[in-house]
Amino acid sequence: MNHPLPFYSSEGKISHVIINREKGEVVKEFYRNENVKKQRNQIKAGRGSHVQSFIRELECLKRLQGCRHFPQLIDYNEEELWIRMSYCGEPYPVHQNPRPANRHLIPQAQQIIDTLEEKNIKYSYIKRMNIEKRKDRFYEFFAAQNLHMLDDTMYMIDFEYAYPIGSRYDQYFEEKFKERLGRITPDKFIPLFTKLVIDDCSELSSKAYQKSTTKLTTIIMDENITKKWIDYQFNPVGDNIQDRIEGFGIASYSGSDKTMIDIGANHGRFGIELQKEFKHIDCVEPFCPAPDPMPNNMTWHGVGFRDFVSKNDKQWDLVLTFACTIQIKELDLMPEYEIARDHADLVAPGGYLIYETQKKDSRKINQIHVDQMLRNLKTYFGPAVDYGSARKGGRMYYVFHKVS
Repeated sequence: MNHPLPFYSSEGKISHVIINREKGEVVKEFYRNENVKKQRNQIKAGRGSHVQSFIRELECLKRLQGCRHFPQLIDYNEEELWIRMSYCGEPYPVHQNPRPANRHLIPQAQQIIDTLEEKNIKYSYIKRMNIEKRKDRFYEFFAAQNLHMLDDTMYMIDFEYAYPIGSRYDQYFEEKFKERLGRITPDKFIPLFTKLVIDDCSELSSKAYQKSTTKLTTIIMDENITKKWIDYQFNPVGDNIQDRIEGFGIASYSGSDKTMIDIGANHGRFGIELQKEFKHIDCVEPFCPAPDPMPNNMTWHGVGFRDFVSKNDKQWDLVLTFACTIQIKELDLMPEYEIARDHADLVAPGGYLIYETQKKDSRKINQIHVDQMLRNLKTYFGPAVDYGSARKGGRMYYVFHKVS
């Protein structure tokens, strides 16, 4: 399969892939489902939210860095939910009939399995079929749709449904999902893979293969894809800390006797920049490690928001929550009224909350979330005492004051 154009695109259930064959790179973007019913069904089924799928894929790629037969992580953005990785060729021709016998690939398949076991990653090689509907087979070789070939090397891709056991994200994965994936063993992979490469499809679901590979043959070449690719490559996230400190007027809420907490602190750069402006600073961040060295007046809390507030009994003079509340909603499965209430509880009497929104331009889900957050925050604080434009994409910031 040879695409004549360098850029092409593939749509999945919760992600969109942009492929640049010339540069040998792929960007996978996870998008929010606007259908609330589908979101609930996805969570009930045990898969969890699209954010959980994103962090599973990211964690797996981090573990597989430097390992042959897997995409290599190049860059990622936790706020925008995209991952840039190396290009791994085209799907193995599972629906081609007849297929060439490729017994020489069996050792590569075994190496894929061994690496996943070594890295403690559970992968859904197969899934049990409904026996009543498919009496001729008990299993579908699910992993086959994620086998790619490049220069006679086989790759395993797509880890949004894999389970990286023992990661720091584990608290966010559904128990049903962890139990299901935890039971998986790779013992059936090689027998089914052997059937695949010697052209014996008696236990394989070729219809599923054809459906999955057909998606990847859809060629899209337009200005939107080119623009997206450029955005991924030159995204300036994290380089505007000082601009936001000055733009939000944070110094006006500081003082040698004041305390501050940063919710969703990322790498703690706001705390580092503001360490001399406050008596003490706390940072809540479940995914990034604490900065090293860390200021003496800074405390790092490597937990999620729900876990933090459930055990917290302190309040702060200034609370920062910058473009992270929708992630709290989707990871901790908290509604907006709970997020707003728990943020309000963190603010000391007479203190302030600075809330920065997500991008709103052309993002309906974000717009709805921001509207609900503002409505709920106003019930605890009253109208914002200050607001203004934040960063690009229609972001805004709002300052709320808790009256003594």
